[in-house]
Amino acid sequence: MQASARRGGLLASTAALNFGLAFFRFLLSVLMARTLGVEGRGEVAVFVVAAEVLSRLFGLGLPVALAQRVKSRNSTDVLQVSAFAAIAWVLPSLAGGVAISLWITDHINLPYVLGSALFIFGQLNITMFRQMLIAVAALGKAVGLQLLVMAITLALVAVISVTGSLSVEAVALSFGLSASFGIWPAVRAARSQLTDHPTKPPQRPSADDWSAARMAFPFAFLQFINGAIDVAVIGVVAGPIEAGLYVVALNVVRPLLVLANTAGLLGFSEGSYGDALPPVRPILGKSIIAGVSWMPIAWFALPLIFGDSFNSSRPVALVLCLSSAVNMAYGYFSQRMLATGRAAIASRAEVGASVVTAVGLLTFSLWGSLEAIDAAVTSLLAYAVKLLILERRSQLQGTRTALQ
Repeated sequence: MQASARRGGLLASTAALNFGLAFFRFLLSVLMARTLGVEGRGEVAVFVVAAEVLSRLFGLGLPVALAQRVKSRNSTDVLQVSAFAAIAWVLPSLAGGVAISLWITDHINLPYVLGSALFIFGQLNITMFRQMLIAVAALGKAVGLQLLVMAITLALVAVISVTGSLSVEAVALSFGLSASFGIWPAVRAARSQLTDHPTKPPQRPSADDWSAARMAFPFAFLQFINGAIDVAVIGVVAGPIEAGLYVVALNVVRPLLVLANTAGLLGFSEGSYGDALPPVRPILGKSIIAGVSWMPIAWFALPLIFGDSFNSSRPVALVLCLSSAVNMAYGYFSQRMLATGRAAIASRAEVGASVVTAVGLLTFSLWGSLEAIDAAVTSLLAYAVKLLILERRSQLQGTRTALQ
């Protein structure tokens, strides 16, 4: 009873922090959309996705591997290993900054290079320490780190906007600076939760660390790719205008994404309570009710908040409400499996979703011009397929009973 009450309180406080984070992100998106317009908002979205993809790629699953070691109460030298990883990530982050600048602007644009490199480096380190905090059930501190970084980003963008000089390059630099500022509080938060304080120099990851990283990397990377490939493809194939419409629709359904993120955090944290998973259907049903309930709010609020130029985002938002609802249920079960060392099952689900996403976007592209609504439909299908695969594979391996 007490354990259930503690978990309920933990979920409530984490959800509150997540909604605070979503509110800051929402304000930032509104500010950028009204200042930069549809095309500028789309270009910022492509920049963020590219930087986050590279940060996941350069991480090679090590943040999750170290979190699993912390969760198993084997945190000896884990901070020394994280220090080594941080040093090793400097040059890849710089190379990633150059690559993003060349991709988006066709030349080496110093603000883009610096902003992208700092953003990639900051994301790598914050993700690593955030995963450690989640592993020891310090969910409030984990979300608090994201909240702090987003607050700094919002403040920087707002100040620049007031001066009348806000541009895509300035936004990129703001993202990079805020992510870098967030590294120190991330380190302090992790040190406060671990008994292993850095009294020794940086240390290379062990063979066991790399083995765990190889197991976790496919799932962690594919999961993010499945959530980001739509924005990336729209930005490349359809252009920044369609990307801007799609991203604004995503921002309107942000509360549902917050619930999905909270469900994932809870699933990862509850992995230590046992291997048995609860039935899928009740959780999926509640998620769908939440998604449908948000539809009328999204429809009427979108043009009022972001402006009439984003009217075409309204049908996209409706489809994304359903997509986010399915993702809410999937986030809980996949993260719980990841926490208990069953990443292989979740990885298969992500592979299935990747196939559906690739085929869907390719079909829409060949059928006609790819639009934001096409990506939203593809997203809904991909989330449904990977939840089904996750349930069926877990059933075959005896981790739970059939969908009920």
